[in-house]
Amino acid sequence: MRNKKRQAIKNGSIGSLVKIGMLLLFIFIIAGCFSRSKPDYMIERYMFEYAPPVVGDLATLSESIKVERFSVNQSFNTQSMVYKPYPFKFMTYNHSRWRVNPGDMVTDYLLRDLRNANFFLAVFSHHDIEKTRFVIEGQVQDFLESTDKNDINAILSVSISLLDLNRKEITGRIVFQRQYKFQEKIREHTPEEFAKGMSINMSRLSGQLMKDIHKAIMAVTCPVSSGQPGIKPDTPVR
Repeated sequence: MRNKKRQAIKNGSIGSLVKIGMLLLFIFIIAGCFSRSKPDYMIERYMFEYAPPVVGDLATLSESIKVERFSVNQSFNTQSMVYKPYPFKFMTYNHSRWRVNPGDMVTDYLLRDLRNANFFLAVFSHHDIEKTRFVIEGQVQDFLESTDKNDINAILSVSISLLDLNRKEITGRIVFQRQYKFQEKIREHTPEEFAKGMSINMSRLSGQLMKDIHKAIMAVTCPVSSGQPGIKPDTPVR
């Protein structure tokens, strides 16, 4: 009799465990169904898109140049697309990003444009081990969309230094150091318009900078005779 009672209790315990297990499995399945029903947000990624600038018929230089990786102001050292809707307030687009860091993007496109212009013997990146006489260094200082009253502008500001490493004194190696700033009015507050405006800014920066670099190096490597007008680099873009 006692054995029968024990067996009944045992069977009841097993049955309870089975019911609990089935209940937990049911809850897990239901939770999974609900979680799958929530849509996943797709992150859209953007890059510059513009044709390499045409800078005119510039004389070929018997020099090579290296473009170092540009640094970035910490406020914009991110792949997030930063915009300023009001003074003192900075925000980012929720589901849109730059494909790469702004410093790398500016560096890569300047490299592409310098190589396409074809007035240097060679153009090297910071990845290359080759040493060159001339080096470009830079810092991206502003990289954002900004709203001012009713106007929305894409803003790109970059500080550029051109160095001549043949000069012995370190302080004398700077051929020029300039601030370039461009802003392009865009039609609406969208990541597509932001990316389009920044592409126009980068195209203008690249075209102006290549002319300035060419003129400055010509002045250094091809000094004029006494009495002849010298070659002056273009004034910085404000």
